[in-house]
Amino acid sequence: MPYYLKQYFDSDFDYMHLQPRQREDGSVDHFDLGYVQNVVQGQILAEFVEVDEDELAGLDPRFVFLEPRFPAGRNTALEKGNPRRLVAACSGYVFNELNRITVKRILNVRRDVDYHTGNIPYVGDMVVHGAVRSGFRVRAAGLRVKGNIEGASVEAIHSIVCESGVKGGNKAFIEAGKSFRCGFCEGATIKTGANFLVEGSCMHSRVFAGGKLAVKGRLTACEAYCFEYAYVGEQLGGGMNAETTILAGYDPMLLYADQKINERIARLHEQIRLSEAHMGKNKAQDKELLEAREGFRKKLALLQRRKTKLWNRIDSTGMLERCRVIVPGSVKPGVEVSIGPAYLKVNDFLENVRFYYENREVKIASPAIEN
Repeated sequence: MPYYLKQYFDSDFDYMHLQPRQREDGSVDHFDLGYVQNVVQGQILAEFVEVDEDELAGLDPRFVFLEPRFPAGRNTALEKGNPRRLVAACSGYVFNELNRITVKRILNVRRDVDYHTGNIPYVGDMVVHGAVRSGFRVRAAGLRVKGNIEGASVEAIHSIVCESGVKGGNKAFIEAGKSFRCGFCEGATIKTGANFLVEGSCMHSRVFAGGKLAVKGRLTACEAYCFEYAYVGEQLGGGMNAETTILAGYDPMLLYADQKINERIARLHEQIRLSEAHMGKNKAQDKELLEAREGFRKKLALLQRRKTKLWNRIDSTGMLERCRVIVPGSVKPGVEVSIGPAYLKVNDFLENVRFYYENREVKIASPAIEN
């Protein structure tokens, strides 16, 4: 009796000739091209099914076998207890390589992430050999980008390395579960579970570093939040109307959550204001507007309770005596430094200094690096 190889992926998939996915309403999503076929370890890739002779006419002859012997390639294995199923031996992407079912761990995107690739969500490690263009999204376990990151959304479970830099146009969002390193950074929101390292300068950005923040060049016109240390090699602050703030000692992930709550609270206040502005113009609509306003107020009260609970957690996370803001270079007037609840605004030009917490105040000492 012949066997049919039932495959749970597209063996004819060609990443060089992609088409936008069609939505349920008939429109197409030009950001969703299905660039890669993701699989996780243990996922079934193919199985052999016995077929009758009269069923053969409707089957692809390429996948009809006289014996249930898989065309197995790298990183595949027989399912334990079921030799007629082939599974992925690791997480990655599956494809047909020289007529063999193969799984690869590392995805190499040998071009820009743009309209030719669409958004790329990937379960393993990814290397983008070009840039990540504005408006596109990349997700991976670990990520390396050889070109620039523009106004894109880039996320990784582990670490991200951008060999060039970030030119975000105030639209880039980069989130790494561990660390993020780049050549330079401009116009982005950065969120890292551990450390953030910039080889050059960081400007016009918001940074939330769960561990240490290190900028070898200038840190200018930024909001920077770090849990322990901040290091700025050349210059902290400067520029016309360019506010630079650093806050250390609190968990930046909680501070980020607080900012998101603040944004939602601001939107609800605006919705309440608009509801009240339209009342009295149409009696038939007043009832709906009153119900809407009441709904907004309930949501607002809930968010305010969440904010209170969040700040109770934030206040309990401080390790203030260990915190340092270290600047071997220069500090420009106008820089604001906070360590926990203590606050200091720099009014003079400073050189080779460090900021630290003592007796509920931010103190300044020199040299920057303690002996």
